[in-house]
Parts: sequence; C-alpha cells; structure tokens
Amino acid sequence: MDGRPIMIIKTVLISLLMLAALAAAGQPRQPPAPAPSATAAPPVAAYTPLSKQATDRLLDQISNRLGVVRSFQSVFVQERHLAIFEDVLTGKGFCFFEAPDKFRWELAEPYVSVLIFNRNEVGKFEFKDRKLGAIDTGAGKAMSELLGQMTHLMRGDFKASQEAFTVSALQGKDPRIDLTPRIKALGEYIRAIELTLDPKTYQVFKIIIREPEGDFIQIVFSDVRENVPFARALFDTKNPSLTNAGPGRKG
Repeated sequence: MDGRPIMIIKTVLISLLMLAALAAAGQPRQPPAPAPSATAAPPVAAYTPLSKQATDRLLDQISNRLGVVRSFQSVFVQERHLAIFEDVLTGKGFCFFEAPDKFRWELAEPYVSVLIFNRNEVGKFEFKDRKLGAIDTGAGKAMSELLGQMTHLMRGDFKASQEAFTVSALQGKDPRIDLTPRIKALGEYIRAIELTLDPKTYQVFKIIIREPEGDFIQIVFSDVRENVPFARALFDTKNPSLTNAGPGRKG
C-alpha cells in the first residue's frame, strides 16, 4: 500500500473516533519533533487501570447500554495540537450514526467535508459550487474494513474491535477506554486512542488521539441526541443529501 491510502486511513481513523481531517488525505506528515513541549499534552487526570474482570464487566455494561440506541447525532469540536507549533488547529462539525452500520462525519468549519459509511460502502465529499462533490479516496477495501471496525466502537461493542486494538479500561472521575493499535500500519500513525465516557449514559464525550511524535488530537462531543429519525439520503454514498449544518448550506 502506498503512502496516500495510509494517510487517508489515518485521517478516517481520526475523523470517526470518529477519528475530522484538518489535514487533507495524502498531505505529507509533519517531521518528528525533537521533543514534545510542556504544553503538548492535555492535563493528565488520575486514572487507575481496571483488572481484566472489571474491564470485561465495564465493556458489557457499555455494550448493553449503547445496544439499545438505534441512532444518534451530535456536535463536535476538534483541536489538533502539534508539538512544533503553539497555535491550535480547530475544526467543528456534526456526527450522525444509525445502527448497525451507517454513519456520517461532517466537518463544517474551517471547510466543509463529508465522510459516509453505509454497509461497507464508503463515500467522501467536499462542498464546492453549492453542492457536494465526490472525492476518490484511493484506499478501497482497507478503508471499508477500518470503517467497519469503527461502527463496532460507535455501538459500544469494544470486544468486536479487539482484533485491531488492545482494549484496556481505567477508572477515574469518568470511565475511560484506551485503544492501542495491534496492526503495525496503524501503530505507525496512532500511538493510542483515549475514549472518555459519560458515567451515566456511557456515551463517548471526549476522544484524545495520541500520535507517536507527541502530537495529539482532542475531539469533544456535545448536544448528543439519541434515537433520531434520519432520511435515507443522509447516508447515501453516491448522492448524499445536504444538511442545514455549516456555512453556505441553505438556499
């Protein structure tokens, strides 16, 4: 696999965890920083690793809770922190999910980009000339398989994702699930993914994606609405409908 599909897969992983693509797929990676600055990571909260038995029990509780959620939508804000820059790159958008295997990740700011997964089919679009135009991802089956793994996570089915990730649980103020890539190709770009859960609903409200060089991406979700009915065209991978989210979308 050449560099471009790998970069697209990395972007998708970041977006869908929902894993938001502030850097376009295929853009060259930043050179490794000599050492992360003191501000290159968010404050570390106090967490205690759970035993395997306690981890399995928590994963079962998450699966049971989220298993009854037929659909949801939310707003997200993403911050990309680079060790070699002080400025934080910020993006905003919307996430839509319908069980068991449909989702739409829509970046609305600073530009409009839409990624859709629907029953193993993938569509990626950019908003130009007041309409969504399709983009060739170039990653094919590899992307579809990875996005399929992401739908397991969105349903709270962490056990189904253990082929791709080592899953561990930690307890603190809020429960946290850590994912460490088992697949070498993913490990080259993602060191760890930290999912912080609401202790009452078990919905993921914050994601931190740590990269090998010390950079990280933080995604915070808000305004989560469960069991929302969606039009079929929202998840159309060929000709998706527009939403009212983002600039220049009406009229």
